[in-house]
Amino acid sequence: MSSVHKIYENLLLIPLENLDSTVISPYSLWVFSLAYRFKDDKSELWTRRINDCKQGDSAQIEAAIKVMLVATEFIRDKIKDNTIALSAIGSSDTVLDDCSFNFKMGERISSNLYLDWRPELISKEKHIPLHGSKHSREKRDHILKNVYMSKKLPPDTKTIVIFDDLCTNGTTMKSILRSVHKSNPDREINAIGICLGKSESKSFHAKCGVEIDNSHVPSRFSELWRGAGGL
Repeated sequence: MSSVHKIYENLLLIPLENLDSTVISPYSLWVFSLAYRFKDDKSELWTRRINDCKQGDSAQIEAAIKVMLVATEFIRDKIKDNTIALSAIGSSDTVLDDCSFNFKMGERISSNLYLDWRPELISKEKHIPLHGSKHSREKRDHILKNVYMSKKLPPDTKTIVIFDDLCTNGTTMKSILRSVHKSNPDREINAIGICLGKSESKSFHAKCGVEIDNSHVPSRFSELWRGAGGL
């Protein structure tokens, strides 16, 4: 197994770096991802699966959701009561599209984990697409810093879960958290991020003498994916 992230319950545990402590200090955040999505190896199996989901392939989306339902079951014991589930919104949308992968994944997993699925609590401005772009981390943070807007959370909310299809540097998660904190100041709320893929570059890590792959993903997840009609 070769990974640049810790593995927890078969998922990648992703640290979000450079959080603005003056903005997000009341929040703790853990982000979990199923597999790496390699930007420079599109033939890799899990990368193909994730990219097909991004392209809207209905069979791959259904397979992904069935795997993610199993992969995230351990979170049920980690979350507190009164947990709200939110989702990232597509770059060209201002509210979550109920036909999108994020909506379908968020709704199904929320039901399985007994979360209060409330995607209507956040909205955003349209922005240029970021996945597949060559923007620096600083540029991505600048583009997304203030695009999300959040309504006030129910007063008894203890935890929020944020769903997204892909995570690169956590820019979207940070933007959502900023908006939640802005509308809910002085609240101590735990946050968990759940995404299907973590974008990485094999060649970047190879320059540092590290080879990364998706061997951490259990074979039973591949079997479940194929059994659901996926690749």
